[in-house]
Amino acid sequence: MSSTASTSYFEAKRLAYESIIEKVWNCFNTPNALYVRGSSAKPVHKLTEPPWDVDLVFFVNDATRKEIESALELTRQFNERAQIQPLDIRVASIDNAEDQLKLAHVLLLLQDSSILLKGNPISTDVTLTKTDRLLLLNTYFKSAKKRIDIIRQDIQEQRYCQAILQEKTRRLYKTIARSASMIMFVEGNPFSRSPKLGLKFISELVGKGPADRVSQNLVNPAPCIEVLDFAANLIVQLEHYIAENH
Repeated sequence: MSSTASTSYFEAKRLAYESIIEKVWNCFNTPNALYVRGSSAKPVHKLTEPPWDVDLVFFVNDATRKEIESALELTRQFNERAQIQPLDIRVASIDNAEDQLKLAHVLLLLQDSSILLKGNPISTDVTLTKTDRLLLLNTYFKSAKKRIDIIRQDIQEQRYCQAILQEKTRRLYKTIARSASMIMFVEGNPFSRSPKLGLKFISELVGKGPADRVSQNLVNPAPCIEVLDFAANLIVQLEHYIAENH
């Protein structure tokens, strides 16, 4: 296969991101490494459609709240102006003992597909106990619940246009599908956040109908209170399964 065919999505679009990447990198006093991960790090020929966003992970020896907020603000400004896939950045602190579960999660994400862009290579070797996996799964549940609360308030207060609410709803249902795939990780399967695997688990647990509804909201989200209530109930069912079996 030609080198062009094996080029990642990010590498094909890299020039458009160079300036913002340098600006965000310079926000940190002690940057260590920068990776692009996820779909945008995969060869273009393996993608059926462009990635929803470009995921970047900044590893730092330590970072202040001010540094992180500056990096996020620069990214937000770039995303508002850019005529290209938006950036989604994570900041992982290598030295902060309190963030070790977060760091382990990021390293797991890098194992799937990632490319080192700047700095020193980071070892992605990580072993999580079942307790760690359950704690990690719980962060997905919390994230989904938080998204539901935010979207519910957005709808009630008519804060955003329909397009923004649709995108928020799509991300909510993507988090739910990933939560289901993370249950499989808790049960000893290889780490994966694949929405397709999550949909398969949901179908086996509560039926094809609910799984199809999740799939529909991934493709054509319909932000409304009833859709949020369905999402909340599905999370309760997933949590109940974990409580009963683990």
